[in-house]
Amino acid sequence: KNPLFAFLFGKVEDDENEDNSVDRLRKMNEKNNKQEKELIQKMLFEQNRRRRVTDNSKPNDDRYEESVQAEKEDYIATLISYKPWLDRSFLSQFKIDLLKKYFPVLPGSVPFKNLNDKQKEEMSKELTFIKEKVFAHRNKPREAKSDYELAYDMRYLCKNGDFLVKRIQSRNYYERLDVRFEASESEIRKAYRTKACLLYTSDAA
Repeated sequence: KNPLFAFLFGKVEDDENEDNSVDRLRKMNEKNNKQEKELIQKMLFEQNRRRRVTDNSKPNDDRYEESVQAEKEDYIATLISYKPWLDRSFLSQFKIDLLKKYFPVLPGSVPFKNLNDKQKEEMSKELTFIKEKVFAHRNKPREAKSDYELAYDMRYLCKNGDFLVKRIQSRNYYERLDVRFEASESEIRKAYRTKACLLYTSDAA
């Protein structure tokens, strides 16, 4: 079950369940952020360690460095052809052996150009959405972002999830659904279907 669903739409009188849902969501976001940071730190640490070990053993030859750089650029280009949402500038920080270790091209993967028309259309829509709705606003102050923008940040950029939780936690149930206190049952159901379901489910983009 989605902990954010449980937090948002649990019974009003069940304060304990609400608190548990908020805690679970907060812990989930903290775990995701921690795992991302640990991965980057691990990659950089291993890269620095390998640099110290191999600096004295590598031939001091410009042609060698050029061949390594060319191999790296080729692999990054290949990787992006399979996973076009990856950022080239980020991948360029790492050496070729670490790229192959942490960003492998799995057997059975199909490059974007080799997808059928339907698959290309679906992925193109997703990439356009990420470019226009997520990355275009990634530097916007989080206080000025809508709930949807914060949810996209949490899904695609692994950030601002804790801020979204706190924002939601500060609202009552009517504010979370963006309906009036006097709203009818049908209005509440409609708000749930049109906003809450789209905003708080993990597979709605």
